Amino acid sequence: EEERRKKREEFEKVLKFRTDQQLLYQLRSTYLTEMLAARGVPLPTIISVSTPDGEKPPEKVDWDCALSTDEEPKSCLYSFDAEPD
Repeated sequence: EEERRKKREEFEKVLKFRTDQQLLYQLRSTYLTEMLAARGVPLPTIISVSTPDGEKPPEKVDWDCALSTDEEPKSCLYSFDAEPD
């Protein structure tokens, strides 16, 4: 039981580290994009892809595009693979 607890604690530490690293990666990426756009590089910025609430009506979305199964695997729309089922 003690060994299981230690493994669980170690797993949680690694998971927290990886989650923190992913967050930092996203923040750095956003910051870099904003700085490059400010220097004239044609990149989308947070402001350029944002709309004030109510300005643009919601679009109908086919959520099947985000469903990944073993038979029909699909990548996520972001930077990681969608989980099966």
